[in-house]
Amino acid sequence: MEAYQASFFMTTHKRYFNKPPTTIKQQIALLKSSGLQIQNENLATHSLQFIGYYRLLGYMHSFRTHNKIYTKGTTFEDIVDHYIFDKKVRTLLFDAIEPIEIALRSAITSVMTEHYGAFWFTKKELFVTHIGTKPIDGAQIALKAIRESTIEQKNKDIFLKHYYDTYASPELPPSWIVMETMSMGTVSRIFSLLNVKERKEVALLFSIKERHLVSWMRSLTYTRNL
Repeated sequence: MEAYQASFFMTTHKRYFNKPPTTIKQQIALLKSSGLQIQNENLATHSLQFIGYYRLLGYMHSFRTHNKIYTKGTTFEDIVDHYIFDKKVRTLLFDAIEPIEIALRSAITSVMTEHYGAFWFTKKELFVTHIGTKPIDGAQIALKAIRESTIEQKNKDIFLKHYYDTYASPELPPSWIVMETMSMGTVSRIFSLLNVKERKEVALLFSIKERHLVSWMRSLTYTRNL
């Protein structure tokens, strides 16, 4: 077995992870040895204990040189300040993005169920068959994404669990459950696969052109994930 492991790591040119865990005191000593100034060890201990070295590491990189030494004058407080700033920005963005996401999910469900019923996403004729000159099975792509977000996640979401515990069929839940349980990225993808006519109907609720709505949904998803 050991010979096999050695052979595997040699052929893949990857190392075996063997770093031991470190205590808070060891982490502080490591930071100091790399040139980081720690003016308040109580703050450093508290932050490393309740935020974590690994999470804070992402905020340390911009303060370090190529040889992992901190630039002169960098303090642990600088790193914590950046972490707090990032947290506040993320909170502000989510507060702004959440009502837009809710509105988009609701608008798509409202328009599509009114015209095509609760299971509109099972109707092949509502989805694109080409992007430019390239053939594409938009309906199949959409259904695959929906199955991954519902059937495969039915024990992780309270709404999905209730549906599958209560109903034997249809295989997929109605639109108002599906649209609430999918990620915004999946919602955006499925919307972009709808025919232009259907996209226009949804965009009309926001008084914008459908191509703008498709673009903005992608940008919104990217910003949220970032």
